[in-house]
Amino acid sequence: DDSVAGNLHGSVSEELRRTSHQQWLSVVENILSSHPPNHILAALGHLAQQNTLEIQKLTSSMDIDHDIQALKFRLESSHLEDVSEKAGALPSVNSLIQEGWGACERLWV
Repeated sequence: DDSVAGNLHGSVSEELRRTSHQQWLSVVENILSSHPPNHILAALGHLAQQNTLEIQKLTSSMDIDHDIQALKFRLESSHLEDVSEKAGALPSVNSLIQEGWGACERLWV
């Protein structure tokens, strides 16, 4: 019965989540009890600065206008409008799957 399996899976996931959360809290408590507060704050500040720099590095190369045009959209009044040519017939699911597998094979070869 799927409902029984779903409930069993849900309770296992919930138990795993609780256990993981308890382990995380234990690690945090150990860190808080073994380091001075100013060291913890300095470390958190350093990590925040590193994450900020990494995000800036990743987003600096983004060109939203170019990407929108490449995807054949136009931004009008904060809404994306599809400006691509309307195709007559959609490709079959089989051809899309074959195309996807072909792309995967080329990546791994």
